[in-house]
Amino acid sequence: MEATVTDHRIAGVSGLVGALDDLDLRLLGAGVEEERRRLRSLVAGYLLPRREAPDGPLVVAVVGETGSGKSTIVNSLARHRVTATGTLRPTTTRGVVWTAEPLPATLDRLRGDDGLVVVTEGSGLPEGIIVVDTPPPGYAGLDGASIASSVLDRADVCLLVTSGLRYADAGVWSMLRRAVRRRLPIVVVLNRLQEDPGVQEAVAGDMARRLVDIGAAVEPERAPLVTVAEGPVVAESGGLPAEWVARVRKELDALGDLASRRAIISRALRAARRDVERGLLGLREAMVDASLVRGELLSAVDAVYGDEAERLGLAVRNGELAGIGPDREVLVTDLAAVVAWRANLASRRTAEAWQATRAGSRLLDEIPTLWTHGPDMFESGRSRFEDWHRGLDDLCLDTLGRRRMRRRPLARHVALVAAGALDPGHDPHGRRARKRRKRLGDAPDVARRWLEQIGEELLAADASRFTVALGTAPTGEVLQRLVIPDGTAHG
Repeated sequence: MEATVTDHRIAGVSGLVGALDDLDLRLLGAGVEEERRRLRSLVAGYLLPRREAPDGPLVVAVVGETGSGKSTIVNSLARHRVTATGTLRPTTTRGVVWTAEPLPATLDRLRGDDGLVVVTEGSGLPEGIIVVDTPPPGYAGLDGASIASSVLDRADVCLLVTSGLRYADAGVWSMLRRAVRRRLPIVVVLNRLQEDPGVQEAVAGDMARRLVDIGAAVEPERAPLVTVAEGPVVAESGGLPAEWVARVRKELDALGDLASRRAIISRALRAARRDVERGLLGLREAMVDASLVRGELLSAVDAVYGDEAERLGLAVRNGELAGIGPDREVLVTDLAAVVAWRANLASRRTAEAWQATRAGSRLLDEIPTLWTHGPDMFESGRSRFEDWHRGLDDLCLDTLGRRRMRRRPLARHVALVAAGALDPGHDPHGRRARKRRKRLGDAPDVARRWLEQIGEELLAADASRFTVALGTAPTGEVLQRLVIPDGTAHG
């Protein structure tokens, strides 16, 4: 029975991952897209696999800005060159996993996505601990997301390494806030400090107060801080002498025993569930807001293009196109030009309406071609009006009750229908022409209605570019899927 319940939970969370993948967020901006990625990473990369392995080793994400000495600290702990060090920035461009155990499910997918490097050499790795050295927070993987953030979302412990010069950097605090939100144990290593005790105390004191401000410590005196002075790097290991990182090793040893691991993972799972629930609520609210925004922008498209279609239809019905020449090539080209001009007016008016809104303005920046009619508008018009003109042959024959007619007489009848379609008041010269016109009956009216329909369809096709830019509207079914299944990750 337990296996059935577990399978149900896995299927439910997998469905949530699919729902997050299916979201169309183009109206919501980069911030919401980043939140979607974070939640997906948290659900698929941590919540589901970690719940299935609650007694597994702790994953310690070593994060920090470039030049802070992350790799040096890892090498110092391993007493071995686990990860590259040097002056090139960033030195670390892929996650480097130092482990004595098989890669856990939380990290296994990252190995395929971003090429995690697994290193098993080195001594002194605390039992029940896996260490992952990461690139700087701003360094993106193949999916465009920060590799450090992806690793931290799959980790159980945050080991942040910073220096006396870089500890106030935005990337440092972005990582710390991410870890605080997940209620992960945090160890902050203030690295490469000057040997002057007064300088070390001042930097550590300021850092401790900042940690209290973001909820990473209860009070400055109890802040999870370890100071490491600038020291001699051992050439063989690429790290500091072992005694220089003894306090860091002690912190990891305290986290690695089974009882501590279970408590940390249980707390992280509960926090992850709450975090995902809050995030999903925010996404659902954002999707509802996006649906309202989409409706407003779509209304502008419908109103403007509908207005231009009505004006075009009125121009056709009132005979405003009567000046177009009778030659077929000229006729087709001029009709296409008239509709393209209307489409250009409609696209500009719609873009101006969109520009007055935040979401619309962002879409216009992404797709500046919306300011003018579509690139194939004129050629599409020519093709449609050529079909219209060819269709006049059959219209004349049907009206006259004929199956066929010689080319020249048929061409005269077609010219009369075309002229009558463009000019409802058209009065042909000559007795024979008037006789032909009378025999054609309402054929010009039919041809005129065809013209109106073609104009409407061409404008509607051009308007569809705006609809495509808006993306799909969120459905109730999608919103219902943005819920974490009951019983998942209660610890």
